[in-house]
Amino acid sequence: STNAGSSTVRLAGADMEEFKLQLNAGDVRVDASGARVQGLDLSTNAGRIRLRVDQDVRGSLSANAGSIELCTPQDATLRLRVEEQLTFAHNLDDRGLAQSGDIWTREGAVGSPVVDLAVEGNAANFTLDPEGGC
Repeated sequence: STNAGSSTVRLAGADMEEFKLQLNAGDVRVDASGARVQGLDLSTNAGRIRLRVDQDVRGSLSANAGSIELCTPQDATLRLRVEEQLTFAHNLDDRGLAQSGDIWTREGAVGSPVVDLAVEGNAANFTLDPEGGC
């Protein structure tokens, strides 16, 4: 956890059952490229989380009065369960994901990573593959 700080976390080569992050009023980059992380639980209050993944991952992302940016491989299969509400913005339709209820999906290439995340926010923003990267 971090409070009013700025950090970069590089997990390359890690083999983790779970990675948790609680951020309050800060800015954190998590680069999980080259890491095996079975479960992610990242949350922020009045902060910004930037996450890069290139392997299979499951977990949850949440933001209260903050933002989350997620970078994934272009050929990854995505399954994002998004709790829709008036004060939570995202760009999933702009990124070509299909919506069915609260689940947004993109079919990836055979053998590509599978990113399966629950995403929620309040007065927050979620950006998939932002211009300029994570």
